[in-house]
Amino acid sequence: MNQDISSSQNPVSKGRPSTDKLFERISSIDHLPSLPVIVRTALSYLDDPDVSMARLARIIEEDQSMAARILKVANSPYYARSGKIGMIREAILLLGLNGIRGLILSMSVLQLVSNREGAVKLWRHSFAVSILSRILGENLAVGQPEDLATAGLLHDFGKVIYYLDFEPWIPDLWHKDPEIPDWRFEEDLFGASHAFVGFRLAYFWHFPSSIRVPIGWHNNPSKSPSYQLETAIIALADGLATLAGFGLEESPCPESTMFDALRSLDLTDKQLEVVLERLMENLPKLEAPDF
Repeated sequence: MNQDISSSQNPVSKGRPSTDKLFERISSIDHLPSLPVIVRTALSYLDDPDVSMARLARIIEEDQSMAARILKVANSPYYARSGKIGMIREAILLLGLNGIRGLILSMSVLQLVSNREGAVKLWRHSFAVSILSRILGENLAVGQPEDLATAGLLHDFGKVIYYLDFEPWIPDLWHKDPEIPDWRFEEDLFGASHAFVGFRLAYFWHFPSSIRVPIGWHNNPSKSPSYQLETAIIALADGLATLAGFGLEESPCPESTMFDALRSLDLTDKQLEVVLERLMENLPKLEAPDF
């Protein structure tokens, strides 16, 4: 499965990162002490089976910066079709509980690595894939829009672990041979791909299987053990976002992955035509607000 990587691209001289350290970080990511107290409080409250949207809104509003960022997303061009969102409670209703959890996590963790190479591109790409996944799901009547949007937002977030703990190797990841898929390079270098790391993170972040599985198999949608259509949608949205100019430069979605996704979805020519028309209408709305 792994592809050989030349010594000029694989930093053997620096030694390989510790796989044990990677898995230790995965199991402790939900306890990051560097996250603001309000963020950790909100995430903890989201685990309450009797969560109240009004109480959650009050918690989020205690952090004005976080509240402002969530409102920016809710009022971004794509979501703005629902009208002006002026209150956090309205944003929660619009985005859903899993959507809010995903936003809080992604924005807060990205703040920790905001000065690292690629962090802004990762956010722009993730936001675009989130919107495209939701559009695809709605048009094809597949899955739950909220879950697809959240899986799209977090599909590449396993990369954040590399940014946090393996900074000496990040240039190698960004400037690798473009012919080598990023997930194969990561498996060889770190011992696990960003998709696997993201799948494990989603488990520790208490997301349901309908979100975890598409994250974990978005690079190989036909091998997904469940939620295969949802996984194919994330894979297709990933490739389309890249084609639209919202990609990660070091990891264009391989054509084989997009074809794999299209085969899994088994779209008729008419369905594909309608979906592509809808996507073209929404391309100008993909620009992500600042995180």
